[in-house]
Amino acid sequence: MTDQGTKPMHSAAMERVKGARNMLFGEVYTHPAHFSDVQPLRLHSNPALMIAGCFAFGILFQHWWQPAAHVVLTCVLLLAVAIWTVAKAPRMAWPATAIAFIALGWATALLRPSPQDASLIPYADALQRKVEAVVTDSRMLSTTAASKLDDSEWEDEEAEGNVREVLQLKALRAEEITPDIAVMRPVSGGIQATLGSRDVTQAVPYLPCGTHVELTLRMRPQDRYRDPGVWNYADQLQNEGITIAATADVKQLRILPAPSIPLSCWFQRAQHWSSNRIGALTVSPWMRYLPHVMQWNATDASMLRAMLFGDRTALQRNVRIAFERTGSFHLFVVAGVHIAILMAVLYQFFLRLRMVPWGAALITLVLVSGYAVLTGFGQPVRRALFMSAIYLLAMVLDRDRQVMNALGVAILGMLFLNPDSLFEASLQMTALSVFAVGGIAVPLVSRTIGPCANALKNIESILLDVHYAPYLAQLRVSCRVSGRLFTGWLPKRYDMPIVQRAPAWTLRMCLLALEAILGILMAESVMMLPMMVYFHRLTPFAAPANLLALPLIGFVMGCAIGTFVLSLLHPLLALIPAAMTALSLHGIGYVVRTLNAFHGADMRVPSPLPACVAAACLLWLLAIFLLHEHRRKPAWIGCVLAIAAAVILVFPSRPVFAHDALSFTSIDVGQGDSEFVTTPEGQIMVIDAGGPMGSRTQNASSNFDIGEEIVSPMLWRQNIRRIDVLVITHAHSDHIGGALAILRNFHPQELWISVDAASPLLRGLIEEAKANNIAVRRMHAGDVAQLGSMSIIAESPRAGYKNGNEPQNDDSLVLRLGYGKASILIAGDAERDTEEEMLARGLPPSTLLKVGHHGSNTSTSEKLLEQVQPQCAVISCGRGNPFGHPRMPVLQRLQAAHVKTARTDTMGAVRYLLHTDGSISMSALMSER
Repeated sequence: MTDQGTKPMHSAAMERVKGARNMLFGEVYTHPAHFSDVQPLRLHSNPALMIAGCFAFGILFQHWWQPAAHVVLTCVLLLAVAIWTVAKAPRMAWPATAIAFIALGWATALLRPSPQDASLIPYADALQRKVEAVVTDSRMLSTTAASKLDDSEWEDEEAEGNVREVLQLKALRAEEITPDIAVMRPVSGGIQATLGSRDVTQAVPYLPCGTHVELTLRMRPQDRYRDPGVWNYADQLQNEGITIAATADVKQLRILPAPSIPLSCWFQRAQHWSSNRIGALTVSPWMRYLPHVMQWNATDASMLRAMLFGDRTALQRNVRIAFERTGSFHLFVVAGVHIAILMAVLYQFFLRLRMVPWGAALITLVLVSGYAVLTGFGQPVRRALFMSAIYLLAMVLDRDRQVMNALGVAILGMLFLNPDSLFEASLQMTALSVFAVGGIAVPLVSRTIGPCANALKNIESILLDVHYAPYLAQLRVSCRVSGRLFTGWLPKRYDMPIVQRAPAWTLRMCLLALEAILGILMAESVMMLPMMVYFHRLTPFAAPANLLALPLIGFVMGCAIGTFVLSLLHPLLALIPAAMTALSLHGIGYVVRTLNAFHGADMRVPSPLPACVAAACLLWLLAIFLLHEHRRKPAWIGCVLAIAAAVILVFPSRPVFAHDALSFTSIDVGQGDSEFVTTPEGQIMVIDAGGPMGSRTQNASSNFDIGEEIVSPMLWRQNIRRIDVLVITHAHSDHIGGALAILRNFHPQELWISVDAASPLLRGLIEEAKANNIAVRRMHAGDVAQLGSMSIIAESPRAGYKNGNEPQNDDSLVLRLGYGKASILIAGDAERDTEEEMLARGLPPSTLLKVGHHGSNTSTSEKLLEQVQPQCAVISCGRGNPFGHPRMPVLQRLQAAHVKTARTDTMGAVRYLLHTDGSISMSALMSER
């Protein structure tokens, strides 16, 4: 063979040994030093990743093809074809293996039994029935009477009012009621029951998991919001087998002897016990001997409960929002970061004690598993423990520590046990974060500044220079010379080896910090995808927040775990680590609050288009592949592709609206009101924002905000980023409760209200609007406005109407929207007196009527229908609401007037398209999915 033929072969062989080339510095092939640890991604080196991908594709394939019969036979035939292919054609081994695992994933998802059980549905008729059940989960809730609207500071909020307990029950027997007899029948299924007390003097007891109880329940099917693209808590409960909601009084509770307690309940009891131990330290009498800055308060305890044990029940909403806005909420999710930090620290600690690697790994796994039990051993913790254990065992076995392979094994195991976890945000975010760090950041660092940082270790040893590449050896020599020059400027007493190492140490710390910055930037650029899809957030300050908080979180965990362990012996022993924990925790809080205060710290955006998501994922996969290639040019192309993927995601998409019609959408917000109107030119008006019934203030102890969870996603689904006008018809909580979230998420140009009623919610909304330079306009009868081609006329309240007391239904701002020959009358909660005033002033006909006061009999009189003559009407109300809305007389009046009526409680969100010729069409949005 000629030299020309041997040179490429020699070069390829050298590349396999030396690894990928450095992207910044030239390499010398004849030098024995390695270039880097980065090797090309090939199937033989990462088989588990390919297998997990095929298994996941099989689960997805199950959603497309679900044969009615012969499922097992079809799967067996596919596996047989794959095995025969491997035996007869070894070159087809990888395709055959892919087919086999696609078939296995498809069969696993198809044959998995459904957790839903319909046997309790006949008992969900709101009658009082005795039910015998076992508690599977429980949490205590406090009804807070008032709280601050401003979340710029974190203050302790004392809970006032009654304490309730939310129970998840596994039903065993239920009372079957007939006209003659009531009999307990065996049943199965899950119930979520709210246990409370009408007597404020009677306490609600804590019922731990595994408690056997008999309760008198009023059962009903789980309520859900019928809006497309909106996440429903009821769907999550249904996937867990809970299909029934119920209420119960503590007076009708009877605790029965439990035959045995399941293992899962012991995990939950361990989590509850450990969380209570952390909370008890807050009120410890020894804590007052510490300075105020080192003492724990209730907010600190709730944050530590979440960080250490995954118990977020006591976490205040304003704290949660601040961490979400800065992209650091993952600190409160006990999963990969916490398990990995704890495992790494323990393993290195035991190695320092001169233990053999096998012994250190075994003790580490036992201790970390015990910690996982204290967190409740939830699915994210199990996944993180499984993956970290695989990586640790790979280190002990001296195998190639392929991050991608460990990820593949962990994903394959989780999907095999629970195929539905493929569609969970937690698994997707874990996989994406590991892809970002292990697939992009690690090879990028290893091929740029990583070798320089490693070369600066043991800088005083000249004999090690020959083992480094020439440019790295030159760097070591330069740092030693700089150290001698540095000490030459100092007095002779400072001429010591440790001082001579100062330049090298400083440079190495800077390079390590740069490595961390690169890793966090790559991770945050990839994590933009799930943040935009699931949370509709762009967090520009996520990188600095995590860069400053992540180094502290390891210290916080170490101090907090030490505090927890020492407190078991005596609270006095835990004072010093408790003080260190408080200082570091307050440091994290200060960083988050400071970044959260910046304008633009949190940008709310619609989900990216499916085509953009697919393109970004494809570019990231190509970037990962190219960054592992030996040559420099493909690696630089991979860097460009990784950046391009992030740019594609943030590329703004046009709002979805009808170009030839006025669009009116009534959102299902339960027993409340919320609508939005889109003009053909793209201007957007939001009218009311739903909210809880009967609440005068925003409850910060509640993690549910209907404006954030329901109304905003409906707007984002239309690719809406900004709105022109936010209208609040009146200050009742079921109309204004979600308005603050709409104001913050969509930044309207104007806020329209009717009167300044005595409402803390309205006052807070106006203050927020003024702080954001949003014009506040008070509308009365006769006021007019124009929004694109849509004309707006206020019909009520009358000019000069004022109400400085509690909000009233007749405060409602009634608007008439005109578009050509078509028009819409939005009646708010206006009652009969207001209707008569409008009729007396002259109310022209309207094509569409938004029925007043949710269909109450106090509104929508016969005279109104006669004069307005609507073709269609829509009623916004909640299913099974306590007021009986819509009332039957109202429905009968609408029917007698030949009005086509839609209801959000039965149809969900509905949309009307009005044309200039006066024609109108209606569609139920849930049926369009």
